[in-house]
Amino acid sequence: MPITVQIRNQARVPLWYEGKFGVPYPPVRAASDTIDRFPCKTSAVGIRCEGNRLQLRAPFGVTLMLNGVLVPNPVLPIPEVYATKIRRWQAVWPELVANPWPIEEVPAQGCRQS
Repeated sequence: MPITVQIRNQARVPLWYEGKFGVPYPPVRAASDTIDRFPCKTSAVGIRCEGNRLQLRAPFGVTLMLNGVLVPNPVLPIPEVYATKIRRWQAVWPELVANPWPIEEVPAQGCRQS
């Protein structure tokens, strides 16, 4: 099966993240800490080897991935990163369905009395 596996050093993300995206990134104790912060819940999946067993980390489950549904994870306010990822992924897999980034509700303004 022709696939590419990406291996990333997640411990270094807090060092460059704010400079690139303008949003602070909390410290990382383990690579699994960053999975909860991925901009797309669908891709928030990791596998770790514990002795002779594999351990799955999927805080949002794997159903979205198996169904080809992309869902944003607004834990960090970076909708442009999510948008870039879904454009790239849909170019390869046009059948993917992408949910939009949630729009923050603006609190209603009180009426002024004159």
